[in-house]
Amino acid sequence: LILNYNAFKCDNCGHNKTFPGIPDSFNSLIQPSFPTQDIVSQLNPIIQSVVKMSPKLSKPLSPGDVITQDIPIIHILLWFRLYLSVQNIPTFATEKHRLFDGSDVSLNDIKVDIIYVKAINERMLEFQALREVLEELGLPFEPLEVIHWMSFLYSCEPFTYIRCGHPMSESIGIGVYLQHRYLKHSCQPNSALIYSGRGQSFELRAMRPIAANQEITISRVQHLEGDRTYRQNVLKQWLLVCECDKCVHHLDRRVDNQRFLNEDLFPVHVFRFEAQFMDHLRKVLSDLDVIFGDYHPTKTWYLNTIVLRVHNCPQLDKCVFNELIANLMKAIDITCPTDGPIRAYFMHTFDVLQLSANVKCLENE
Repeated sequence: LILNYNAFKCDNCGHNKTFPGIPDSFNSLIQPSFPTQDIVSQLNPIIQSVVKMSPKLSKPLSPGDVITQDIPIIHILLWFRLYLSVQNIPTFATEKHRLFDGSDVSLNDIKVDIIYVKAINERMLEFQALREVLEELGLPFEPLEVIHWMSFLYSCEPFTYIRCGHPMSESIGIGVYLQHRYLKHSCQPNSALIYSGRGQSFELRAMRPIAANQEITISRVQHLEGDRTYRQNVLKQWLLVCECDKCVHHLDRRVDNQRFLNEDLFPVHVFRFEAQFMDHLRKVLSDLDVIFGDYHPTKTWYLNTIVLRVHNCPQLDKCVFNELIANLMKAIDITCPTDGPIRAYFMHTFDVLQLSANVKCLENE
């Protein structure tokens, strides 16, 4: 087992201990009861090995470079499949997996803070629901071991939603990708996870120049275009605090975040005058740079939307439009795997532009 259960017995009577800060109803729910943080700290050498893995590479990277391409160690439809796999496959938790920095790591090597479930009320309720399911199925289980693997899934988000086709499609399940667990969050990430379109494979790609031995970061906030308060609330679910420059210095305070969240980038009134339209377009593009940096898969989606929205606008300067097309093409090259469905989705835009140009030629004849 993961834990030494004798540590949770009373020295005098041998009964399970209860701990301060935990509701009585929850103390009675788990046998043995939740440990305090102090006890967890004392048991760390027994419970787990701490993997000192640094997500860095010794070589510099350029935007679009593929850092790693991974398939999940397990595809989860119901999350306790992980727990059942640990119980029923002897080598599942001990098998070594090679990480992109050269480290070999097994699931049992990974540091897991089992207090993590305690911190969020919804997860305590989820544990109770899972406990009831396991009991109804007649499956033997140890509550603290269930909590351990539940915490493994929730701490540092080692799983990724698998989607079918382009990134805006519905997810078809959850995959546990061990490499992703060690990547730290930043609201100014220098890399991004990109669905390859082939099975359950994901690519980790550089989104900006990364110097040798510079830490590799991703965003664990799905909607980076949300304001700082939104991002902070999302990160609270993972017990994370972002310390990037954008969050610390509130660099996006002048961004109209709601415009992006509502996908209302170009209200009708901005098309009335050329100067007004061009000022609005420059502001939208500037906000995208502040939100996403040079490149990001979601930024590519917004650039594609902008091109489709404005390509027939008579107020659009031709040189500016050509620059937009060049930027979109480069963004597709950097953020989209070759020959994948995501690239095909975006490349359809150029078919639309060519069709529009042909129609204009016919109208002018």
